[in-house]
Amino acid sequence: MLQVEEYLIRVILCGEFYQVFDVIEELVKRTASDQPRFYEDLKAAFERRKVAYRLIGSDSFGFAIIPTTNEFEVLTVDTTFDLLSFKADRFDSVSKHLIYAGQLLRKGEYSKSISESSSAVEATLRILRGSDAEYKVVAKKYCESKKIHPAIKTHIEKLYQFASDISDGRHSKKQAGYNADQFDAQYMFSNCCSTIQYFINKQSSIEEDPDPRETAVGCIQ
Repeated sequence: MLQVEEYLIRVILCGEFYQVFDVIEELVKRTASDQPRFYEDLKAAFERRKVAYRLIGSDSFGFAIIPTTNEFEVLTVDTTFDLLSFKADRFDSVSKHLIYAGQLLRKGEYSKSISESSSAVEATLRILRGSDAEYKVVAKKYCESKKIHPAIKTHIEKLYQFASDISDGRHSKKQAGYNADQFDAQYMFSNCCSTIQYFINKQSSIEEDPDPRETAVGCIQ
């Protein structure tokens, strides 16, 4: 116990920033269930001090501290998790993928982090479409049903293509591929968060304000 205490003191006083955040992650894991205020206070402190990291997660799925590069990226990540939380249990699998992606990003396992980020997008599409079909199929059907612009559709397809081309990513048996770095993984994490927001909000807006032509056809029938 004394050795642990000495290590903690050494880290806090003169450790590298990532060692300090490792300690914070561990504290959150151990206290969040019975001390939820501690987790919320840490999040608020990160935001207030504009720390280049964000604490994400929940007691159910685990926690991760992820690096961010700018305030817009921070807003994207925060908004996505707020949205998923608001949607409750329906999107639990999406949250799990994103939190695991964040944990892998912090550990330096960049290709695997990218794989999890893209899996979160895939899970979102499957939930919204009510289908377990493979990504390309469900993405195509979703884009067609929601009248999504071809340029955005292409961007969505490219996200998956990139995640499939990296070494040790979605296709772990692949021997050669693009070797992703930290900035690739950060970009994919925030980009996938943004894409998830887009899909959920797009569907919600269409459900709330249906195409009048579709309504008219329904009345005629």
